[in-house]
Amino acid sequence: MKILSEFSKNKRKIVLGVIVLLLVLSVLSGGRALWIFAHEKSSSVKTVAFLMASDISEEKIDGVKQGMNRYGFIEGENVNFITENAHGDNLLLPKLAQQLIKAQPDVIVVTGDDEATAAKNTLSNQKIPIVFVGVGSPVDLGLVNDLLLPGGNVTGVENCTVQLSGKRLEYFKRLLPRLNKVTVLYDPAAENSLKSLPYLEEVAGKLQLKIVPAAVTSSSEVVQELQKIDPEAGNGAMLLCSILFESVVDEIKPVIYNRQIPLMGAGEARGVDGLFASYGMPYYQQGEQASRLVAKVLNGDNPAFIPVESPSRVELIVNTDVINKFGLNLDSGGLSLVTQFK
Repeated sequence: MKILSEFSKNKRKIVLGVIVLLLVLSVLSGGRALWIFAHEKSSSVKTVAFLMASDISEEKIDGVKQGMNRYGFIEGENVNFITENAHGDNLLLPKLAQQLIKAQPDVIVVTGDDEATAAKNTLSNQKIPIVFVGVGSPVDLGLVNDLLLPGGNVTGVENCTVQLSGKRLEYFKRLLPRLNKVTVLYDPAAENSLKSLPYLEEVAGKLQLKIVPAAVTSSSEVVQELQKIDPEAGNGAMLLCSILFESVVDEIKPVIYNRQIPLMGAGEARGVDGLFASYGMPYYQQGEQASRLVAKVLNGDNPAFIPVESPSRVELIVNTDVINKFGLNLDSGGLSLVTQFK
């Protein structure tokens, strides 16, 4: 009986030891599980990199950031943002793109033609996704193979530069029926502007309107061309899309007011400052629309199969200050097309 009692005690010790060992393993395993969970949680924070040519694109970036909130991406919680800005010096874009690539972001968001080209060329064989905001003719620029099926690591929102330039000229004429000649100011370095000129000639013919293309590369050249315009003879001017024109509005504003030249701007609402009118998709809305594509990429969708989107919202904005100061008489039919007065 004593032997059986000792055996029973030893058996209980063995069982107890096994239980303790299992508890220790469980704790260790749980700790490992907690470490894995914490590691996975930290690695789930995404990084979005922005490449911009100038401060003018800030509203696009604001639109992307705010729009991403709707898709569950909150800055500081599950997404971080980094930005490189060339501040108007486009020659810096490839270098800035390289700096962003070194950070290995989950996606690079570019805010224009030059930024998109710099990022794509710099990436080379790397497969970091790129989402562009407001790029004209992405197929012609070699960014995507097809609008519906991009086929690579790039997608985004185009701004339909060529098509909208024709509509811009049409609305200019409909607002000011006595307009008979328009000086079209364009930057020869902007490829999409060059492509717009033949289309504008075609549209002008249908409107019985004469256009005079004028290549400019600086604010001083813009001023020189504007000084040639005689508004009393029914002449006006129109700007084609270019970073150059976005950055010289303040410099050309005095000559516009002194000579009372009706000047049609391209795109952004802020561009209406000093201009007669502007037609295009506001920068903030471009960014907001692109935010959905950024969210798709971050959620694992392949940009090769995310179709490039056209502008979802285009606005005709008229500057009432210019109308009043210049004493312009606008056609009532044209006024009915205006989406916003500034």
